[in-house]
Amino acid sequence: MLETQTAPRFRRFSVKLAVLLLLPLLWQGAARAALKDPIAKQPLAKGVAFLKGYESKVKSVPHRMLMAYALFKAEEPVSSPLIAEAVKSLDARVTNGVFKPHTGGEALYATGVEMMLMADLNPDKYRDHLAAASEYVLGQQNSDGSWA
Repeated sequence: MLETQTAPRFRRFSVKLAVLLLLPLLWQGAARAALKDPIAKQPLAKGVAFLKGYESKVKSVPHRMLMAYALFKAEEPVSSPLIAEAVKSLDARVTNGVFKPHTGGEALYATGVEMMLMADLNPDKYRDHLAAASEYVLGQQNSDGSWA
């Protein structure tokens, strides 16, 4: 009797879990398809043009990194100046397995954006960088669970 009562609950849980696990993959595919949609291309092109035009006004490295990430996600070439600058910064960020974070109050934010960019650019190339950055982020967590 107990077995028949838990089986449907387990099945419902399994279905919910499968949906939760697959949803990001489906969303990513939908987002990628939207980039090809002619209707979506015009506002996307306007956004890319805005970021490129605004680039010279932004001095904050974390914000420039976020702009580079947005341009990369919009399928701008890696040779694009802002993305190329971000890649150069990423390449210099780890020395002898130690991650050198940005200074200031935005260091964790900047590291998170950099990690997303590295993972999307080339997870194999940046495997050591990602590991070192992860160690840095985990090292910033306080004993009560809050972040430094």
